[in-house]
Amino acid sequence: MKIALIGQSFDKNSGQGIYKFSSYLYENLKKINKNTNKIEIGISKSSSRTIFNNIFMSFFKTIKTKYDVYHFMMPEIALPCIFKKPSVVTVHDLIPLIIKSERKSSFNFYFKFMMKMAKRASHFIANSKSTKNDLIGLLKIPERKISVTYLGVDHKKFFPLKKKKHKKFIIGYVGGLGKRKNVEMLLKVAKKLENENVLIKIAGKGPQLNK
Repeated sequence: MKIALIGQSFDKNSGQGIYKFSSYLYENLKKINKNTNKIEIGISKSSSRTIFNNIFMSFFKTIKTKYDVYHFMMPEIALPCIFKKPSVVTVHDLIPLIIKSERKSSFNFYFKFMMKMAKRASHFIANSKSTKNDLIGLLKIPERKISVTYLGVDHKKFFPLKKKKHKKFIIGYVGGLGKRKNVEMLLKVAKKLENENVLIKIAGKGPQLNK
C-alpha cells in the first residue's frame, strides 16, 4: 500500500508539537511500510503566505500523485479531500471554532472553510475524546468516521525518574504559552490555594510569556 503523509513540516526540532508529531509518525510508519512518503507543504512567518501554502501548495503537490491513502496532518491543508481519493485527516483541536477570540476573524473564516473541505475525508483521527466530541457536535461528522488515537511519547527522551522525596507538592507544565492552552487558569488556581507547600513550575514560550 502506498501512503502519503501531507504536512506543513516534518522537522521534529522546530519546537512545534504538530511538526514533531508528523516527523515521528512518518519515521515509524516508514518502518512498517516502506511505501510511505511525505509531502511537505512548507511554512512561513507570513500568515497570508501560510494560508496560500495550505490551500494551493497542498493541492498542486498532491493532484498528480498516485497513492492508495492520503493522510493530512491537519485539516488546514486538506483541500485535496474534495477529490474522491481515500483520505485521512488528523485533527488536534477545533479551537478556531470554539474560542474565536484566539485568532483573527479572517483566520477563523478560513479555518471554517477548510474544515468544510476536510469533512469529505474518508476518516478522521482525533487526538482525544474531547476533540472527537467536538467533531461530532460542531461539524456533524458521523461517529463511525472518527477514531481516537492519543499522541505517543518518545521513551528515549521521556521516562520515569527515580522518585525523590520533596517537602513540597510540585505541579509542572511544559508547553506553549498561548491563550488556548489556558495556563492562566493554573496561575489562578495557585493564587487561590495560597499554599506554600504547593509549587507550580511553568516552562515554555509564546505570546503570554511575559504576562
